[in-house]
Amino acid sequence: MLNILFDYQIFSLQQYGGISRYFSEIAWRINQFEDCRSSVFCPFSVNYYLTANENFRGIKIPQIPKSGNLVRLINKYTNRIYVGVNKFDIIHKTYFFDHGKSGNKSVITVYDMINELYPQFFPDDDTLHKHRVESVKNADGIICISQNTKKDLLHFIDIDPDKVFVTYLGFSNFSEENNKKSALQSREPFLLYVGKRGGHKNFNLMVKGFAASRNLKNDFHLVCFGDKPFFKAEMTLFQACGLNPSRVHHISGDDTQLANAYRKATAFVCPSLYEGFGIPILEAMSCQCPVVCSNCSSLPEVAGQAAEMFDPNDADSICHALENVLYSSQRSSDLIKLGVERCTKFSWDRCARETRDVYLSI
Repeated sequence: MLNILFDYQIFSLQQYGGISRYFSEIAWRINQFEDCRSSVFCPFSVNYYLTANENFRGIKIPQIPKSGNLVRLINKYTNRIYVGVNKFDIIHKTYFFDHGKSGNKSVITVYDMINELYPQFFPDDDTLHKHRVESVKNADGIICISQNTKKDLLHFIDIDPDKVFVTYLGFSNFSEENNKKSALQSREPFLLYVGKRGGHKNFNLMVKGFAASRNLKNDFHLVCFGDKPFFKAEMTLFQACGLNPSRVHHISGDDTQLANAYRKATAFVCPSLYEGFGIPILEAMSCQCPVVCSNCSSLPEVAGQAAEMFDPNDADSICHALENVLYSSQRSSDLIKLGVERCTKFSWDRCARETRDVYLSI
């Protein structure tokens, strides 16, 4: 019986987010295997996903401004005591800042290499690369969430390729039964964008591509789900591109409302310059929403043939790809069918099973 511990790190940092969702999804699934026993130890967690995990050891606390460093410090040293008095075969470290050796076998997951590839989007004093190097060099096994991430990892850090494994992520397979009133009130056709909009997410160039077509900006609304309300610079961009403010919307909500947005959208667009995986692509496909996305990083690997792709550095390419889908019922229908089939290849159950295989191999 393998005894697996998921450490405190990401659950001290994220209330919500892709990385903490990943670990909360696989942690309890790992415990379902007869040859594994797993637990999550985070004495003081700010994370919402953990509250549903029966193997969580710790308490949920509110995220108090300016208290993050203190909470992480308490968790760090409490974690070391906990590991010292309990027997674990493998510690799966959930982030890169606590990379000290404990005498146990350890696994680390690498999600992307954005900081290394696009340093212009990060502060000059960013230390993540240094911590990432230490973490992967100290680990007995390294999991990457796509082949593209593995390629980038091996390019930037000199490590043994045989220590590196690829396990694809799953996604939230939204149920039709979970419908409730949506935050979206418009009944007019719209293009959907999901998530953060800054830096490598390439939102501004997508807006320019969308607005480059008089037909697109007159016939479709642009809906942005999640992140903060529009910034002043974004409002200025909309005005400069000739977008009517009444046709550009910011909304937010829970997973049910996100699912409703996917189902109502004419298409979902992902213009990112780099993604380690790209979960929203699969979420959209599962909701029968056609996907239009960048042709770089891991996105072609995840989307396969089930997306209309464009060059994210070229506004004209973005514009043409959007027009190809938004004005073609046949192309839209084809992408929906391909997307429904494509998303069946990814699940959290598969992710957990392949993660267990990594544990067994080390």
